[in-house]
Amino acid sequence: MHPAPKSLYQMTTDPQEAPEMPEELDIEFKDGVPIKVTNLSDKSEKTGALQLFAYLNEVGGRHGVGRIDIVENRVIGMKSRGIYETPGGEILWKTHMDIETFTMDRELRRIKQGLALR
Repeated sequence: MHPAPKSLYQMTTDPQEAPEMPEELDIEFKDGVPIKVTNLSDKSEKTGALQLFAYLNEVGGRHGVGRIDIVENRVIGMKSRGIYETPGGEILWKTHMDIETFTMDRELRRIKQGLALR
């Protein structure tokens, strides 16, 4: 499969051109829902679902996070290539998976992962 054209991406920087220095974020969850993001470098805080997600899209996009290039199975039986950008979604998903590692036992995580495939 050929790489997607660089001009296709609108939210994310090419990871090869992303900044070398990472930005450290603190993401606060309540009942499994993100409620606040704090940038530990500049101490800026974002709350509220839209503001929080937009900020994570901005930061993640700047660092080349959230590019997804997959081949999908369509309902009608054909395959198609899907190229997506979701920097904020990837940051939140991976953060939530880390929380699950510390809060769920191995068997419960296995059951959850099995149910997610259905």
